[in-house]
Amino acid sequence: MKDLVTAISSILIGLSAYWYSNTFAKPSGGFAHDPALYPKIICLVFSGLGVILLIQTLKRKNFRLQFRIPFREHHVAKVATLLLLLVFYAVLFEYIGFAIGTVLFLFLSMLLYGSKKSTAGYYSIGITCVLYLVFFIIFGVPYPKGFLY
Repeated sequence: MKDLVTAISSILIGLSAYWYSNTFAKPSGGFAHDPALYPKIICLVFSGLGVILLIQTLKRKNFRLQFRIPFREHHVAKVATLLLLLVFYAVLFEYIGFAIGTVLFLFLSMLLYGSKKSTAGYYSIGITCVLYLVFFIIFGVPYPKGFLY
């Protein structure tokens, strides 16, 4: 059942992103200068992999559709708390900045799912540093600095 949901989600996300990429501004140059070219290729590959997964899932001999989703109440509370953390992160991102916001979000998320404080601290700082290096140093993407700068 998980593979079926993943396959259908992949197809729908890929196709909707492909459709959205048609709204990118088109420069006056030729086809090689189209800013939507690379995203469209990625979307088609993503959707194609979803189709392959869907075919493989439907061909399985033991495939059965089950509409019962097993869950426990504490899982629902954790997911709701994580979504609330994500909303706070998105709202406060401009005010507290990338570094502080991301470290806090990752740290609290890892604590929520049972990591030790030291492990959560190391990983949240490490992941934030890697994201900063890749997106802001290498690719030059601007980021919100927050109130510290």
